[in-house]
Amino acid sequence: MDKVEKLREFFKSNNITFDKIEIVSDDNGFSIRATEDIEEGVKESVLSIRNTACADILEENELGGVLGLAIAIMFEASLGEKSPWYNYLQSIPVFENVPCFWSDEDKAFLASTDVGKSLAQDIQYLQDDYKEHVIPLIEKYAEFDAKFMTLERWMNATSLVASRAFQVDEFHGESLVPLADLFNHKTGAEHVHFEGVGDVCPTCGSSDGCDCEGEEWEDDEDVPELDTIEEDGDEAPELADMEEAPELDEETPMDNEILEMVTVRAAKKGEELFNTYGDHSNSSLLRLYGFVDQENEFSCVRIDRKDVLEQFKGLDPESLEDRLGFWDQVGKDIVDQLGALDENEEPEEDFDEHEHTGDCCGEEHGHEGDDGEGDMCCDDENCEGCDQEDPLLDDFYIEHDGKPSFALAAFVNLLAMSQQAFETIAIDLNLAIEALVKIRNDLQEAPKPKKKGKAKADKLQSTVNATIKAVVEARLGEYAAIDAEPVNQNQKYALMLRNEEISILQMYWGVSKLNKFNNVQ
Repeated sequence: MDKVEKLREFFKSNNITFDKIEIVSDDNGFSIRATEDIEEGVKESVLSIRNTACADILEENELGGVLGLAIAIMFEASLGEKSPWYNYLQSIPVFENVPCFWSDEDKAFLASTDVGKSLAQDIQYLQDDYKEHVIPLIEKYAEFDAKFMTLERWMNATSLVASRAFQVDEFHGESLVPLADLFNHKTGAEHVHFEGVGDVCPTCGSSDGCDCEGEEWEDDEDVPELDTIEEDGDEAPELADMEEAPELDEETPMDNEILEMVTVRAAKKGEELFNTYGDHSNSSLLRLYGFVDQENEFSCVRIDRKDVLEQFKGLDPESLEDRLGFWDQVGKDIVDQLGALDENEEPEEDFDEHEHTGDCCGEEHGHEGDDGEGDMCCDDENCEGCDQEDPLLDDFYIEHDGKPSFALAAFVNLLAMSQQAFETIAIDLNLAIEALVKIRNDLQEAPKPKKKGKAKADKLQSTVNATIKAVVEARLGEYAAIDAEPVNQNQKYALMLRNEEISILQMYWGVSKLNKFNNVQ
């Protein structure tokens, strides 16, 4: 039985049905194609920490989120054919071909890229999580087979979670959704969306109200809901018929065992159907999914805090400490909120009473940030890294069009301003907000200054521009010329990412185009 047949057998035994599409398998993996024209209109299933055979153990040890899901995948795989998910797990890759698993020859093409710079740390975090969370389970529970629950299989499972998991609802959390995870990604041109869920009880998963104590939630009748499966997990959800799924209204509640993938763009017969994995940069796509997009408007290049601070070595140490404290405790949060608002909107939070205690991460498990997206996330309440302010979490990057991110521009402004100006905004946060709003609006509205014929900038802006330029040129200086030709897809993706990063950095105003990159194809 080949992988497609095993997958179909899994769908059949779990009442997962579909029409108007076919599953295609080739050397590049699975894809979904339309068997006839499809109108807009539709949804699917799950393996989560709530319905795995080790659900009680995960709950007892307070292991949830992506960390718990990775353990659940490993545990189900260890059961072999006894697992109800056997055919499904046999149909998907053992691991995703992400850079953590590449050969040294392939990794060499990532040198100095954002992905290459984070690889060692990514692997270290996975090893730390294995020692902290998986080994104790092996030692405590006979159900966890030490011969099977190896570090290698742990890394394999985490790669599957990072690349395939969907956030289903507050009850199931991150889950594997069979069939939904076969759709390939296309930035800004997807045909389907995994629908969001209305409110469900995080304790029992009910969407119709319950008697659970200590949980406050309400059913939102105005939102079509992606209801959850039964807590005992005896039966997997049924895929809604893509042709006959009824339109939802207040009189037609969804079946508690149905999850849906909705068509949001029409498709012609024979056309491949795409999902979107989110607004990710190419560095995030490569790290999490193992590929890059040819044209990606969300791509950017990370700038490390230490490289910015290198430009301010002459600043009084006490003043520098005060400014960094202001940024970490208040400034960063103001920037985050302003960045999410329209031009004329004002932040609602009272920052005069705000206490910032730090944050950890964004999407999948780990302890690092990303290109403003939050690449890897930590759902572990006992994570020590979550109590520390990690400079990698700064949203400092050069955007796809060569402009600095709002956070980078604001941070450099904070360090470059006079001591008197800093003391003024540190005392009166309303003035700080006004200054940050101006920086944000200048980035959003004003054209990037040109090297010649530009309007005379004030002294502070000139210092900011010169500082960012120096940081960008230093970042460019990290890339050494690569003379070798790529011989496989991994190396081609790595070279695409490298060339894109160099191109983005070179677009920043006034940065010289260094000849050593001219030979890169």
